[in-house]
Amino acid sequence: VDIMAGMYAAQAVLAALVARERTGRGQHIDVPLFDTAAAMTSHAATAWLEGGVDIGRPGNSNLVAMPAGLFEASDGPVMIAVTTDRLFRRLAGEVFLRPDLADDPAFATNAARMENREALTAAMNDILKADTRGGWIARMRAAGIPGGPVRTVPEAFASEEAALRGIVAAQAHSALGEVRAVRSPISLSGTPVRAPAGAPLLGEHTEACLGELLGYSPETLARLRREGTILQT
Repeated sequence: VDIMAGMYAAQAVLAALVARERTGRGQHIDVPLFDTAAAMTSHAATAWLEGGVDIGRPGNSNLVAMPAGLFEASDGPVMIAVTTDRLFRRLAGEVFLRPDLADDPAFATNAARMENREALTAAMNDILKADTRGGWIARMRAAGIPGGPVRTVPEAFASEEAALRGIVAAQAHSALGEVRAVRSPISLSGTPVRAPAGAPLLGEHTEACLGELLGYSPETLARLRREGTILQT
């Protein structure tokens, strides 16, 4: 919620800047955590407000489609996102080699699969335990089925995708040297995102701010430093 509130706040700032360009007036921005959490309920909120349906807590499963969630291969969990009957027929026939699953009235339609979620989950887990995550992912990719392995943090950063996208970026820090961190996910063709600067030390930019932004003279800064009024590291 904290992160999403920050993202909503960034959007609000941009909207306010556009409004200022049009009207010449600034405005107060309010992005409470509670309001953000309410907005994040998305489908669950709509189901309750418009249909009177409390969907409960589906965990990692999709709210409106099945099978779409976590399942267990022989070496760990795998995410499968099948949201249409057409995809389910391909999953059953081309990946699982079990076309009978798609012919079963209990699983033939998404509505039926949602109704029989537990039975389908058990059947799929039994099938998936016959091979590894890598084996199933290869078959799903060949069949055009959305899915992927559920990785640990070390696995994610060691993955081909992380290397291809250049997810990890190095940034300089005045005390720690080079610090590695996740880069911004935003890519702009005309104005590339700059590498983030390291967090400043306590008082690192005090004199620069007072001198360059507020016009304090070098003599005034020296006096404030001698008196202990400001700290410059």
